[in-house]
Amino acid sequence: MVVVMPLATRPIPPGYVLRSGVLYPIKRVQGTCNGLGDNIVVPLVAGKKIQVGNYEITPTAAVTVAWKSGAATTLRAGIALLAGTTYSENRFPDSFFLETAVAEDLVLNLGLALVTAYWISYIEVA
Repeated sequence: MVVVMPLATRPIPPGYVLRSGVLYPIKRVQGTCNGLGDNIVVPLVAGKKIQVGNYEITPTAAVTVAWKSGAATTLRAGIALLAGTTYSENRFPDSFFLETAVAEDLVLNLGLALVTAYWISYIEVA
């Protein structure tokens, strides 16, 4: 006899997040940006939101940054960072920290034009 357990009672495989009974693969992106103002760090996905569960930001000089959904909506502003220090947030797998609107880029807005490294873990949800 085979017993099929509901998804919620099965172990969640590594590299996935469970949201409303659906398993979503965790995606990762890393890189650098250096433009004053808006820098797209995760491009939009048609018909989906981007939910960020983990991120790290490391600027080369002191700077104030903001996270945005597309060009217009500020998700979190006024994050003052020190030169060479890493600022991070970690919410996966239980929750997420930032969420864009449907079909909008995740944007890191820099208060100065300087090299800033980033590392982001996210999922794409409908």
